[in-house]
Amino acid sequence: MRQVRSFVLEVRNYRVLCSGVGQGLARLSGYKEAHTMRDGEQRSIAQKGCRLPAASLRTSAAALHPTRSGCPAIPPPYEIIERQEMVVLNDRLAVYIDKVNSLEQQNKQLEMEIEGLQNRFVKPSGLRLLYEQIRCESSGAWPSPMRRPWSALEKRKVAELEIEAFLRRGHLCTHQLMAQVYSGHSSSQSSFALPDLLAALKQIQSQYNEIAAKILAEMDSWYKSKFEDITNKTTKHVDKARSVREEITSARKDIQNKECDLDALNDALEAEVNKTTERYKRELEDLQARIEALKLELETTKEKIAHHLREYQDLLDIKMALEIEITTYRKLIEGEDLQLSSMVKNLFWDEWQNECD
Repeated sequence: MRQVRSFVLEVRNYRVLCSGVGQGLARLSGYKEAHTMRDGEQRSIAQKGCRLPAASLRTSAAALHPTRSGCPAIPPPYEIIERQEMVVLNDRLAVYIDKVNSLEQQNKQLEMEIEGLQNRFVKPSGLRLLYEQIRCESSGAWPSPMRRPWSALEKRKVAELEIEAFLRRGHLCTHQLMAQVYSGHSSSQSSFALPDLLAALKQIQSQYNEIAAKILAEMDSWYKSKFEDITNKTTKHVDKARSVREEITSARKDIQNKECDLDALNDALEAEVNKTTERYKRELEDLQARIEALKLELETTKEKIAHHLREYQDLLDIKMALEIEITTYRKLIEGEDLQLSSMVKNLFWDEWQNECD
């Protein structure tokens, strides 16, 4: 925008210079009217500052230097100054064209930057995919640290079933032994009598009871120790599971908050990008319109300059013709003065001779 404003200011300065050239041409057109006046008025106008080109001075240098004194002063070579001004104007015009080209290149660079910004701001998809993955994992099976308490409970159930099966097998064995003993006792009564059978049975039963009590105590202690270990492990794993659940819920809340923030930021960035694109489009349209207007103004100024140059050349031609006519008139007037002076001398000479005779 600053470069466009400086370019407009330079174009205005160029217009001012063109108006100065037009004023100079108007002064040269007034020179034609001045030559129709008398010789005294011509001298006064020349002394006031009528500008003559150097080419006309070179062509009529011999004619403007008479033999008598009182010759008017030769004005400075203004044609060289005008040529220099035209060269400066042409240089400025070239600079303006270069600036227009540079502005077009800058506009292209701005368009490329806008496209880069539009391609840069893309919706984030990685966080959404991560959130979906976490949700699927949470809705599915438990993670590895939370599976352990459930496996311990299953092992506990299996151990209880094994103990029950072992006790059932022990009871079956005792019943079978008792049945065999009673069957042997009934069969032996017919053949022979055993007086100490009840004592043996009591001894066997006491031994069996001791073995069963010992096994039950061992199983009870093993069961209690395993149960305590499992309960400790389950409590630890439950605490870990509770902490993991709390972490998951907090992570979900954080993810939701961040998603909301990202959506808001994305919407704000999209709105800002849309605003910037619309603003740059409007600025580009304004710059393009200004460039077109400046091009039209440059073409019109070029046409005006060419027209003024043609008029200036015509005025120079008229000026040259008038100067030639003035020199011829001066020569004729000087020749008539010489003839009159010679005639007067002859008359005086004839009168003097007559008086002498």
